[in-house]
Amino acid sequence: MADVQHTVKRGDCIASIADQYGHFWRKVWDYGPNAQLKNLRKNPNVLMEGDVVVVPAKVPGQKDAATDQLHTYKRKGVPSKVRLRMMAHDKPRKYIDYTFDVAGKTFRGKTDADGYLSLPVPPGAQRGTLKLYVDNLVEEHTINLGHLNPITEVTGVQQRLRNLGIECPESGVMDEDAKNALSEFRAKYNLEPADGPDQATLDKLKEVHGA
Repeated sequence: MADVQHTVKRGDCIASIADQYGHFWRKVWDYGPNAQLKNLRKNPNVLMEGDVVVVPAKVPGQKDAATDQLHTYKRKGVPSKVRLRMMAHDKPRKYIDYTFDVAGKTFRGKTDADGYLSLPVPPGAQRGTLKLYVDNLVEEHTINLGHLNPITEVTGVQQRLRNLGIECPESGVMDEDAKNALSEFRAKYNLEPADGPDQATLDKLKEVHGA
């Protein structure tokens, strides 16, 4: 069997692509022909629509097992997880009960002392519903999985600013809305003024956003 060249679609990440072809995500991410893509994107969960991922040919594996017995085999790295931080007025939303509905399953938990939560993501899932239970109210959020573009792309900058609560339409161009949003972000974190997304701003945006 020959290698496969997979063109990334919106919602794809290395984990979902690897699962589609029956691989563990790291085998695909660390595959030699993907070295240039790996160096460009840095993060296996943040790809750009149109990127090409080379998937190695599948080689059948073998396992030893005794007869007349039931054996359980678990695929490594399944499911994946996404880590989110819930904030309000620049403060972590700690110890909040939540449910996460994805791929027909419901997971329950509570945010930690820093507002973080870790959500299991079954292979191929592209959307889930996160519900927070606060003061007898239910707050609902749609989580688009694998839709975050690289920070090197204008859309990636706009998505991160919006995720941080700064109004910024995803236009794909560095328009006045995007520049105003960047100015607001820089002012909030005491960064020097700049024309567009300079490296200092991108570094801080990545640090604050988390990816």
